[in-house]
This record gives sequence, structure tokens and C-alpha cells, in this order.
Amino acid sequence: MFDSEGDKKLQDGLKAQAKYTTFEILDLLVKSDHPPVSEDNLKKLADRIYTCLYSFHYFDQSSQAEDFLKKHLDDMKYTEWEPELTIGV
Repeated sequence: MFDSEGDKKLQDGLKAQAKYTTFEILDLLVKSDHPPVSEDNLKKLADRIYTCLYSFHYFDQSSQAEDFLKKHLDDMKYTEWEPELTIGV
């Protein structure tokens, strides 16, 4: 669907961000004594993160991306916190 050279570069960057985010989450889980996470579940987590990042970039061009984001919009109304930077960033 979005396969121009610019789209491919963007998607490669989003995939790298998804992997990095997955391993940051894994690090947090390990430090909190969470049971080991299988490689398959790490891949599934990375896929979901990638889909989320992708959807933020393409929501105005893809109804599927827009639907994905809307799916979680209602869930977010129950949170009273906002993300914050960690580790002195």
C-alpha cells in the first residue's frame, strides 16, 4: 500500500523503534522479576508496537490505521497519568 522509497525508509525506522521499545519493556520486566518472556511473545509485542507507530504515521491515509488507533482511544480515557521521560533524558 505505502511502498514508495520514502515509505520504506519510514517503515524501517518504525520497525527499529518498535524493536528498541520492545527490549526496553523487556528490560523493565526483567528488573521487576517478571517471569521469562518467550521469543514469540516478544515478536508479538514488537508487532503491536510497530502497528501502533505505523498507525500514527498513516492514520490520515489508511482507514485500517485509523480504526486501530480508535480501538484504543476509549481505553485511554480511564488513565489519569501521562508518560514521562526516564533515566535523565
